[in-house]
Amino acid sequence: MDRVNVESSSIKSIGYDKEKLILEVEFVKKPKESKNTEGSIYQYQGFTNQDYTDLFMATVTSSIGSYFSKRIAKKFKYERVN
Repeated sequence: MDRVNVESSSIKSIGYDKEKLILEVEFVKKPKESKNTEGSIYQYQGFTNQDYTDLFMATVTSSIGSYFSKRIAKKFKYERVN
């Protein structure tokens, strides 16, 4: 899936497949000593076109990372793809 880079300290890029309703998120890599999931790519299922528009608008109006953690991270089913 093609992704576009975003301005965020936690998210590197996002992509969207409108036919499959999947959001793909690549997180920013952290130093090697970090044991969390940063640098990983996740896909979120059931993500509508309106959801994607709202997320992308967050890059203009506020923080995409903050928007993601409040409105997406725990709302949608996801799987790690790398």
